[in-house]
Amino acid sequence: MFMKSMKRFLALLLFSTFLLFSLSPSLSAQAQSVWSENKKVTANGKTWNVQVVWTNLNDPTIRLETVVAKNQVGQVNSLKNIVDSTKTAEIQPLAGINGTFFNAYDATYQQPMGTILSKGKFLHLSTTGTTLGFDHNGKFTTSPLYVTIQGGINDQWEWPNNWYAWNVNHYYTDPTAISIFTPDYGTKTPPNNVTSVVVDKGVIVNIGTGQQTIPSDGYVIVTGNPTMLEKFKTGDTLMYQYKTFVNTFNPSTSTQKLDWSHIRTGLSAGPLLVKNGVPALNAKAEGFSEPKIISASAQRSFIGVTKNNQLAMGTVAGANMEDLTQIALQMGLIEAINLDGGASSGLYYKGSYLHTPGREISNALVVTKLQERPIKVLLNNQPIFFDVDPFIKKPENITLVPLRQIAEALGAVISYDAGTQQIRLDRGKDILYLKANSNQMTINGKTKQMATSIVSKNGRTMVPVRFVTEVFGGEVTWHEDTKTVGLKIDIVNIEELYAQALKLETSGNLEGAITKYLAILDANDQHLPSLRKLAEIYSKKQDHANTIYYYEKFLNIDKDDTGIWGSLGWSKLALQDFTGAAQAFLKQVELNPDSFQGYYGLGAVYSYYGNEDIAKAKSYFQKALEKGATGAQKNHAENYIQTK
Repeated sequence: MFMKSMKRFLALLLFSTFLLFSLSPSLSAQAQSVWSENKKVTANGKTWNVQVVWTNLNDPTIRLETVVAKNQVGQVNSLKNIVDSTKTAEIQPLAGINGTFFNAYDATYQQPMGTILSKGKFLHLSTTGTTLGFDHNGKFTTSPLYVTIQGGINDQWEWPNNWYAWNVNHYYTDPTAISIFTPDYGTKTPPNNVTSVVVDKGVIVNIGTGQQTIPSDGYVIVTGNPTMLEKFKTGDTLMYQYKTFVNTFNPSTSTQKLDWSHIRTGLSAGPLLVKNGVPALNAKAEGFSEPKIISASAQRSFIGVTKNNQLAMGTVAGANMEDLTQIALQMGLIEAINLDGGASSGLYYKGSYLHTPGREISNALVVTKLQERPIKVLLNNQPIFFDVDPFIKKPENITLVPLRQIAEALGAVISYDAGTQQIRLDRGKDILYLKANSNQMTINGKTKQMATSIVSKNGRTMVPVRFVTEVFGGEVTWHEDTKTVGLKIDIVNIEELYAQALKLETSGNLEGAITKYLAILDANDQHLPSLRKLAEIYSKKQDHANTIYYYEKFLNIDKDDTGIWGSLGWSKLALQDFTGAAQAFLKQVELNPDSFQGYYGLGAVYSYYGNEDIAKAKSYFQKALEKGATGAQKNHAENYIQTK
């Protein structure tokens, strides 16, 4: 009995040992969060040899990065060098796969052909394919993404102070194209024969022709579009933002908003293979037309995720898109997308190629592992992404973040005074001054001390996130278990408020509209569209005093708006302020001497009962007729001249 029990025990031990050794590589690999596999997959009646790197996205120290070659959009390098370029004292690159398509056959402009999003910032845009993304928690997703660039001038986003661009860091041969070049492109714009608008620290510092130096804290707009160039002048404050929509692959219908603000890392490729666990292949609908993508068999690269949040990056030879879709499904991927393929296809893992690309490439997705869980910053529950990671300064245990990005996220406008070497932050009626390497700051004229000095890290000015937030009236919390800084502060969405005000005004609810416009001015007292709208509403209400008040506030900011000078003149005439009305119309004539409007206004001033000067009135009305007065104004001028 004892011998039988012993034999049974030894058999179980041997079987257990066999299981342990047969399963241990996989278990050991998964314990490392990133592991490789040469996987045999049967799909479409064929067995495929798939090289795969698996990544456990549940590990909070794992982070996916989109990386461009030589850290410049439009350059190329080996996949190995692109992966290795992410290595720092705190970051260890573990694996990488080639990313989106690029112009591989033009040695001059080997620029990407897909969207690239790095650390929450768009480096390049495309309208073709599907975009994959990783959010602030490392979760993988795919979406049809359409991105536009919308700009503003002097803190105004509405016409005539709005502008737009076609793309960022992309060279066009079309002279009417409008492209923004940032330091992510390099130190200079591409050579060109059109106009370059150079913006440094948010201000236009030069408007020149041809190739220009890109400011390290700015960008250059390159365009030959005359309508757009008329909007810009040296000294203007310029800004732009990205708007994200559901891509219908038709710009005129891509109008449904798509929230992409929580995505840190992304790029577009395609076609989409699998969505929600079912085949989703429709290459032509995503804008693809080349046979090498739609129907041909070739070397392929792909990426996808399982329901357990295990990421697969893989390469396979001789597959078409139908094959690749079935391979992804057989691997248990619930979302999967094709990446650039052919000679660009490559897979790199822990210092060695699992599949070597046949050429240098433009960009890659890189799996990195951090020494410790990164610090996340959530503003009103939305993530803020930084190009330099926040860190805890010892021994004070104070979290420091990049100044510009935290300031802009909090709704502050940042500028630099070269004379005093101070950094200025404007947020509503609050004005904050900071100085590099100092722990002193001034808020609304009062000097205070921060718990630690401002420091510089990797070329970024780093500030205490708690102090900067609280000084503007915000609240700060720290969550040790997730290494998350929670910020809570009231942020006025001027664009949203303005849209609400317009809707109320259109519906006839003038009082409601006034309330909204005033709320905008509380946040930004130089918002020209709101000043104009308030003046127009009070004009409708025959409240000429308020009409004049808001027109004059407008002109204190923009002294060159001829239409506003004319409107001011008519409002002052309504209150029989003849001197003020004449001055306003004279300014209108000075700014636009070829228009009849100012002359007609002056004629009205001097034909007004109680201020009549017939000679002057006739002279100005005659000038208005010479300048092309039309309609009722023409008839009135002619009648006055004939009857007086």
